[in-house]
Amino acid sequence: MDQVLFDFVSAACKLHNWPLSTVTKHHWWRDMGVSDDDFWQPIHDAGITFWANLDSFPWTRELLAYVDNQFRLKDGNCWTICTSPSRCPDSRIGKLASLHSQGIMPPIPVLFSSEKEKYATEDTILIDDNEEVIRRFRAAGGKGIVFPTPYNEHGDYSSDPVAFIKIMVENVS
Repeated sequence: MDQVLFDFVSAACKLHNWPLSTVTKHHWWRDMGVSDDDFWQPIHDAGITFWANLDSFPWTRELLAYVDNQFRLKDGNCWTICTSPSRCPDSRIGKLASLHSQGIMPPIPVLFSSEKEKYATEDTILIDDNEEVIRRFRAAGGKGIVFPTPYNEHGDYSSDPVAFIKIMVENVS
């Protein structure tokens, strides 16, 4: 959900007063000598508000419409948003509020798990911006697509991520 539908990175940089240019990969703050605790504490202190006020990306609606069109089952069952919660329980409530404020939920079910590979089957496709999460998902038997962002292996496609996802879905389906 973060960096696929909502801009976590910009919000985190703003909260820390860091320029967006400091972001070169996942866990970028570690390269700056900032501990995980020091990175996450201001976000936890901001609570639900931090998560509820994340901005969506310009492509969020288009991506959701595409995924819904491709994966909604004939019996009405649908796909699921799987998102990793932070260490703070407020992230779950805030992420749900963010989805609700964008009109995304209901009806899309949301699963909170930092172990997304537990849900891998030969029939599941995970779209995630974190290469390591996708690697673990594939190793567990699922199909995974790395969502293009400027700081991952598909950064060259980050200007039109939905077009990239459409091509990749065709290749893994």
